Amino acid sequence: MKNKVIYYSGIPGYPAKQRPGKLVLAKEGIECKVRGFPLYNIPLSRIFKASVIKDYIHTWIKVFLTIDYQDENNVSQILKVRIRAFGWPKVLKISQKWVEEIDKLLKK
Repeated sequence: MKNKVIYYSGIPGYPAKQRPGKLVLAKEGIECKVRGFPLYNIPLSRIFKASVIKDYIHTWIKVFLTIDYQDENNVSQILKVRIRAFGWPKVLKISQKWVEEIDKLLKK
């Protein structure tokens, strides 16, 4: 599974800044490719949970996919991205699909 995303935060050593990228889910874990950053891998064994957060700003609704994990230094991190799609209902649907797929892999 893969989607274009907007990166917000969660990669150690790199700023919390909106940048375009890709998120790829495989049996081994998650690969995060963000423009201007080196390729970042999160092994499935280090992922705790994934969730969807809705942020209401006036009349706007922003939907974020968050992935709680432990980095290589055993520090808890939260990868926060927004799926790139037209309209928040579609973003919400795709984000929920990501959560379901990550949960399936974590239960195996």
